[in-house]
Amino acid sequence: VSSVCLWLWRSMYESLLVKDSVRVAPEDMSKPTKTAVSEILVLKYVGKILPERGLVIAVSSIEHIDDAMVHAGDGGVHMRVRFRLVVFAPFAGELMTGKVVHMDASGLQLSLKFCDAIFVPAREMPPNSRYVPAAMDKVVDEDG
Repeated sequence: VSSVCLWLWRSMYESLLVKDSVRVAPEDMSKPTKTAVSEILVLKYVGKILPERGLVIAVSSIEHIDDAMVHAGDGGVHMRVRFRLVVFAPFAGELMTGKVVHMDASGLQLSLKFCDAIFVPAREMPPNSRYVPAAMDKVVDEDG
């Protein structure tokens, strides 16, 4: 596996403040409230892409949990929650470091520590980079 090093222009991570409602199931009510809510938020958000925002990689904090409400006919409790997500949100042309998982004429598939499915299209590669099938282990910069 090769490494490719690309420069950072700004942070590719964003802290995003989110408000949402969660339902804590009856079987989870014995857990501390913050623990139960955190587990629900991780399942709901981490690893998902938020349109126009990026890939959620962590729930970084729970800032506020409203009082629980019970809905008729539902054994769970519902709460409004305010929390922060860490979102991987690189901008077009941003440079980063990762391991090359796969490379072909269409671009590179990179592995970062938290995700193995980052795809960099060939059109977004640095100028003078090109795919050389015989090399298969490096990106070639024609200027040296």
